[in-house]
Amino acid sequence: MEIYSFFFFFFSSRRRHTRYISVTGVQTCALPISAGHALGENADSQLALKAWGKARKTLKRLNVPIEGIIIHHDRGGVYTGHRWLYQVVIKDKVRVSYSTNGAKGNVQMESFFGRLKKENRLLFFEQKDFKSLEKIVANRIRYYNQYRKHSSLDNKSPLKYLKEKKQLADHDVSED
Repeated sequence: MEIYSFFFFFFSSRRRHTRYISVTGVQTCALPISAGHALGENADSQLALKAWGKARKTLKRLNVPIEGIIIHHDRGGVYTGHRWLYQVVIKDKVRVSYSTNGAKGNVQMESFFGRLKKENRLLFFEQKDFKSLEKIVANRIRYYNQYRKHSSLDNKSPLKYLKEKKQLADHDVSED
C-alpha cells in the first residue's frame, strides 16, 4: 500500500517586504518523487486541495489508483477541516494518517522540503513577484523529479529509476 505525505513550509520571497509564501506538497514515501505541489499566501485547505488535485493527476498518469492509499500529514486545521476530509476521505476514498509527533513523524517530507529550500534559497529569494516564484518552484521540483540524482536510487533520478524498474512506461509526469 502506498503512503503519501503532505507538508507545508514557509519562506520569505522578498528582501525588503518580508512576505511568506506557503508551499504544500505531496510526496510518495516509496520513492522520493514530488507528485504535486501548490503555492499560496496562506496555508489553508484551498492550497492543500490544489496540491492534492495536481497529485491526483500525476498519480493517474502513473497508473496509480488513489482509492485506498494513505495520506500522512500533521494535525493542523488544514487537514482536519471539512473541505479537506470531504475531498480525500469521502470523494477520493483515501485513508488519512495523522502525525503524533509533528515533524518527526513526516521525516521524508521534512527532508525533501528542507533540501528544496536550502539548495534554492537565493533563487527563491530573488523572485520579485508571485508568478515568477511559482514558476521557479515548479521548475525546481521538476528538476528534482526528472534529473536530480539520488544516492538511495543508485544515483538516478526518481523518474529514471522508475522507468528502469519498468514500473513506469514513458509517461510524462511533470506537473501541469
